[in-house]
Amino acid sequence: MSKHFIKGMYSLKSESDIKLGYNKFRTEVLRVYNGIFKVSVGDASSNDQVMARKKQDREHYLMRFLRRTCPNPDILKFYNVYSGTDGTDAPDAQLDHHKNPQGTQFDLGRDGCFKGMTLLVGLFTSTEDTDVPATAIEKSIPILEQKGFEVIVVPNEEQFIQQLGAASACWIVSSYIFRSRFGSKLKTEALERRFVDACEKFHKTGRGIMLWADNGPFVYHANLVLKRLMKTELGGSTPGQKDLAAGVGTDKQCFDRNHLVASGITRLYEGTTISYPLVGLGDLQVLATSSDGHPVICFADNEPHGKLQTSRGRVMVDCGFTRLWVEFNEAGTSRYIANSTIWLLGIDNMLQPNVSRDPVEITSEVLKQNNTINVPTEIANSPQLVPP
Repeated sequence: MSKHFIKGMYSLKSESDIKLGYNKFRTEVLRVYNGIFKVSVGDASSNDQVMARKKQDREHYLMRFLRRTCPNPDILKFYNVYSGTDGTDAPDAQLDHHKNPQGTQFDLGRDGCFKGMTLLVGLFTSTEDTDVPATAIEKSIPILEQKGFEVIVVPNEEQFIQQLGAASACWIVSSYIFRSRFGSKLKTEALERRFVDACEKFHKTGRGIMLWADNGPFVYHANLVLKRLMKTELGGSTPGQKDLAAGVGTDKQCFDRNHLVASGITRLYEGTTISYPLVGLGDLQVLATSSDGHPVICFADNEPHGKLQTSRGRVMVDCGFTRLWVEFNEAGTSRYIANSTIWLLGIDNMLQPNVSRDPVEITSEVLKQNNTINVPTEIANSPQLVPP
């Protein structure tokens, strides 16, 4: 229930107020569902008043976001102001059939603000002896390009190692076998060591890694990296096919509503058949727990939010990779993919040391110094809602 509606109900204190309850109720309903109207004597606000109200509400979100996530206003050159919330109570929120808000303004990252960033994807799952298509991540590429990423996809570990040094972040889509061993004169153990060494070096330079796995045995590459970097490994196979709800990440069939990756998401599809950590979490933390009660999405963050040294890159582990193509249109999947990739960059961490103001000193005047903050285009271009 909206705090505005509750406030309206608490204002009904006398018999005369109750008799006027219909008008008060109507006023609060307009406020809750449209968020931008100031109803008086049954007349709608003018367009100027509507835009002023939009700006006022948006600045409220800006202040709350900055004080909660990163008190450096420069973060808003990259992150949307609804970051860290599900966005459902935003003034311009329109929900899809999964109850997730529609529009890229509710994603973690702003459109086009990550130009110059390269995502390297190692799609190692074979297409010859599995049902994983060569086009497994094709649906994800436009989502990431809209944010500004250049996406490079390679099919084997040798090419991945060669191009990893130039990447800003990387995905590793696990197979059940090491592909580069075919046609190589090196033993499998030596090839694996080269691959893991490259990933560790990448991680130590502060760049993020996302590991995509599925039910065993499609955990091979993820485990090579996890054993070295996170002191754990994946395995098993549990049934999924359910939606996770926003809540506490360690609760069954829930994900952490306060994590930046969950920005703009109230429902998230868990996957079809899912693996999970077998020997504890190591340095990982749980972002989401499956309907079967096992961790399905994990992450590693830097101190003080996590166990990683501040110089290390972030890590995401997803145990249900079929969401990349089979369930791409299920609850929250496309937004989760974009949010996860942007979170790997660690921009909020990088800007923390450069903060020159205490959060309580951030005012509307400070916000106006950055033109990406003052009347954002997604609000200016949003549909004009008309009260009934």
